[in-house]
Amino acid sequence: MAYNQLQLALQWFQVQQQDGTSRLGHLTRDVLTLMGAFSVGDYFPAFGWVDILTGLTGRMNKTHADMDALGFDDNLISDFYSP
Repeated sequence: MAYNQLQLALQWFQVQQQDGTSRLGHLTRDVLTLMGAFSVGDYFPAFGWVDILTGLTGRMNKTHADMDALGFDDNLISDFYSP
């Protein structure tokens, strides 16, 4: 079981951009930055529009779309579990 998890992790880390940097590294940095960002809408739902004005909602949507484009859940897992 541990070998299977290690193999999946190695496939995940091999996804790189054309300039040699890891897309995972960029996305991880973006996710961690967004996790630490203050969201007015989380504490005061009536003022959720402030998150749109500050660009927080747009950055969250862009990061989500980038994670989907990476195809982790579709490509890597299906390749890993295919016979």
